[in-house]
Amino acid sequence: MRQRISVLVGLLMVCTAVGASAWDDKIPDIHTIMSKGNKKNGLRDKIVTEVRKSSPDWASIQTQAKDFYALAEALPKNKPPKGEDESWNKLAGEYVKIVGEMNEAAQKKNKDKVLAANQQLMQGCKACHDLHQDH
Repeated sequence: MRQRISVLVGLLMVCTAVGASAWDDKIPDIHTIMSKGNKKNGLRDKIVTEVRKSSPDWASIQTQAKDFYALAEALPKNKPPKGEDESWNKLAGEYVKIVGEMNEAAQKKNKDKVLAANQQLMQGCKACHDLHQDH
């Protein structure tokens, strides 16, 4: 009887741990991704501001770029508020690719490529928002 209780308690602990882990892995919604990534004082803004300094803090830039990329990777996992899935998948995929390029450039401490990726990101906003943002 004690052995059965021990097994049940063990299984309960494992199930609780797995459930808690799944809860932590919740996909951020589009608003959260865009706010944390692109709003004023968001990750992109912080990265670009720091990169433009005469002596950038590359450790900080690299951490923020990794975080930005991890956030961006969640974007295509969301459904767009409006518009076609095919367009959403294409544009969200491009967003992830460009943020990935920014991250890669940051890891290599390449200021010019970080800024070039930022320019690409800025050019893509309107097209995606016009097709998929619910006003």
